[in-house]
Amino acid sequence: ANLTRAMLVADDDAEWLWHIDGDEVLQPDRAALAGVPDEAGVVHAPPLEAVSRESWPGGVVTHFKRPLGEDELVLLKVLGLVAEPRNEQYFHGHVRGKSGMRPALDRWFTLHEVTDEAEQDVAPYAGEGARLLHYESWSGEEFVRKWTNILRSGDLPALRGRRQPTAVAVRTLIDRDLPLETAQDMLLRLYRRTTEDDFDTLRDLGLLVELRPREQGH
Repeated sequence: ANLTRAMLVADDDAEWLWHIDGDEVLQPDRAALAGVPDEAGVVHAPPLEAVSRESWPGGVVTHFKRPLGEDELVLLKVLGLVAEPRNEQYFHGHVRGKSGMRPALDRWFTLHEVTDEAEQDVAPYAGEGARLLHYESWSGEEFVRKWTNILRSGDLPALRGRRQPTAVAVRTLIDRDLPLETAQDMLLRLYRRTTEDDFDTLRDLGLLVELRPREQGH
């Protein structure tokens, strides 16, 4: 991403640049971006995370979790849907979103932010400009596929608190060398215990954002 940034500095047609993962979809608001002042070199895209269900009707995701306010998170804790009233507990993936930049030689991408020459985060423009759809373990099948690939690719990755026990449990299960059918059944049991969202409750509480496939860029 940073090599691309340097190459695009001299390209007058390259106005904004983001780097996103394979399970993310960036939705830029072109009209909003056009109104960002020239001196503002960074814009933030907050995340919407796909609700995790064991299966979606027709295999199509339609609902996403938005970052919640303090009172909403307390409600979910009292209902037993989260262990702590924090968005880091509510989301399965990151809650930071991704920052994009106007290509420049004095700024660099990190995983989520843009930094300056002193390696300090550059504050993004206060207005809206984009949002990020994150398809993090959006189904039981995707959970099994993703975690199996992660843990077979090498050492246990560095993960934040909530995900670390899941990683250890999945790795231990894979190391048992169980028959395929048994292993898949066990992985789905782990999914239900650690990752599956209470879709009906979240929807009934009005906490979800509904998006049709064409609104997701599909």
